[in-house]
This record gives sequence, structure tokens and C-alpha cells, in this order.
Amino acid sequence: MARLREFDTDEVMEAVINAFWERDYEATSLADLMAVTGLQKDSIYKAFGDKRSLFLKVLQAYLVCTRSLD
Repeated sequence: MARLREFDTDEVMEAVINAFWERDYEATSLADLMAVTGLQKDSIYKAFGDKRSLFLKVLQAYLVCTRSLD
């Protein structure tokens, strides 16, 4: 049986957006993402995929959020 996620996806996404915003994509390492989210590498990969996939997910969420403000 699969375990339930023990973290708030929205909080993780916000932390990741901030990390990419502060450092940019290239300068943000997986270790940085682990530090800001409190997640281990395997949890990040299972929930969001690799760094590029995670970046695309947070970018999409950011764009949706900014469009809703219009």
C-alpha cells in the first residue's frame, strides 16, 4: 500500500518557487531544494520528478496564479 504524503504540496511549491526566484534555475541545486523543502531526494523525485520537471511545475503554478490576479 502506498504511503500518504506527509507534506503540504502548496508549501513545498512555494518554497521551490522562492528558491528558483532567489538563485535562478541553474544555480539552484537539488541540495538547495532539499534544504528549502525539508524533503529528502527520493521524496522530491517521487512527488515531482527531476529538477527540470519540478521547475516546470512551479512555473506553471506561478503562471496560473498570476493570470488569476488579472
